[in-house]
Amino acid sequence: METNFSRRFALCACVALAAAGGVWADEAADRKAALARKRDVMYYATGYDPCYWPKGTPYSQAAFWNIRLNALLKTPAPIDTLVYAPVGAFAHLSAKIPSATMPTAQPSEESNWMRGVRNAIPDFVKAGTDPLKEAIAWARKNKKEFIAALPVNMSEHGAKEKGKAVVWDNYFWSPWKDRHPGDLMADAGDAGHPPYASPTAVDYGKASVRTAFAAVAKEIAEGYDIDGLLIDYMTVPTIFRTVAWGEKAGTKEWQALTDMMARIRASVNAAGAKRGRPILLAVRVPDSLPFCRNIGIDLQAWMDQKLVDFIVSGGPMELSPYSHMAEITKKSGIPFYPCFDESGIWVGNDSGYQNDDERPTLRRHAPETFRARLQEAAVAGAAGVMYHNPYHWIRYGLHCVCGGPKDVATANKRYHVCYRNNGTAGAVLKDGQKLATREQLLSGAPYDLKGAPAKFGVYVWDDLKKHTPRRVIVTTEASVPSGIQTTVTVNGRAVKLIRKIAGSQQYELPVSALKYGRNEVIVKATGKNRRGRTATLGNIAIDVIYTEAQKKEGGAK
Repeated sequence: METNFSRRFALCACVALAAAGGVWADEAADRKAALARKRDVMYYATGYDPCYWPKGTPYSQAAFWNIRLNALLKTPAPIDTLVYAPVGAFAHLSAKIPSATMPTAQPSEESNWMRGVRNAIPDFVKAGTDPLKEAIAWARKNKKEFIAALPVNMSEHGAKEKGKAVVWDNYFWSPWKDRHPGDLMADAGDAGHPPYASPTAVDYGKASVRTAFAAVAKEIAEGYDIDGLLIDYMTVPTIFRTVAWGEKAGTKEWQALTDMMARIRASVNAAGAKRGRPILLAVRVPDSLPFCRNIGIDLQAWMDQKLVDFIVSGGPMELSPYSHMAEITKKSGIPFYPCFDESGIWVGNDSGYQNDDERPTLRRHAPETFRARLQEAAVAGAAGVMYHNPYHWIRYGLHCVCGGPKDVATANKRYHVCYRNNGTAGAVLKDGQKLATREQLLSGAPYDLKGAPAKFGVYVWDDLKKHTPRRVIVTTEASVPSGIQTTVTVNGRAVKLIRKIAGSQQYELPVSALKYGRNEVIVKATGKNRRGRTATLGNIAIDVIYTEAQKKEGGAK
């Protein structure tokens, strides 16, 4: 049955297209060609670089390109699409330069973090340009598809300290929030902070917020030479005040957000019709349909009403296997792209690195780990992948941009129980972690082997009938006190310990014992420590090795 908001969308779209002069002759064919464009690898850059400009470096287009963009030409795999979200506005971006919502203040000289940088946005304004325009110029020169991104909320914009030294990003505070204090997740009448959101995030339950956001999207579509627009619900997956205070979204929230998406779709279509070239509309959303609905995203309605051209799933958390979103989008004929973020799993300086995400032999940031994720994406039927802001990743950075789903069939891979901490789910939705279907095994929350043995599945997606690896290594990250021993079985087969290194243990698994899909790994502890300490397990990984290059990547020898 047709809903009120679907009728509103149809009406808005017709009016917008009529105002733009109608649909151009080859609109359907051009849109199909734009959607079919090669985007095996997308790179999402959050554009804070102009606000962290090195002191002593004059502004120029060349200097801006050299900060990050030119490095994208040297990644291990070519990047097809640049997704760029320059800083500004209440939610991240403003098309208008100069704009009252763009951050033109300078960071505090009292901030240790910010002493070596300055805010160069005023320099862009003085030169008659802006970061979005310059990023597009880079993409055009280097023949990259360009998609502008609009995150709906940003944690960096969530604090304001009057009369205090600005420690980090507080100088991004938007005057828009001062003018609309009632449109935030908390106001003066609330007792305390909302448990599932920053109190200064904007509330899309308010019509004024939705109107302002849709207006920025319209500015972008009309004023810039973009190939697409991505509405990002994942950078900070906080949308509605009701959810921030512990409720689940319902019909009211779904309809409000769907209506906003319909307005944005109409603006994008009208701008495309005016220039005679389509502008694609995409979204980045949680990788769980139930989670989407509970925070206010009626993704199925968006697909049914053709409000989006493609979907990017996941990022700050991974709740479901890639096959979950693949099945949902396939029914609607919409391509999907899993998003690869950093692991978000920090355990200290175990191996001498700041913010070390794992032991040296079990890095989730290593290229071979990202190849495993690529292989899973390939099996699921993903159209490609998106790497989210890898320039700032600890340790490997751009070296992890190692290809698309079609590039890794016989490359060395490292499969983990999980690749991301899904704790963000519980931080933005009450009981949100209960919706996760991926198992979790983390160094920061290890499994205590005192009681029952640990039993986890490590999924391997290599085509073992077509390609035979040279070796298979199983690695556990286990803290084993004196007097205690651990044994490991894989698919019911005991495996032989070959070495211990940096708090982890490596075992040889016969290639013939490896299974496609789920490999059950059981870790058991026996014995007793005199001080009563118990063994704990923080991670399990399976390395599928085709070449000796694995040695150079920090894995099994």
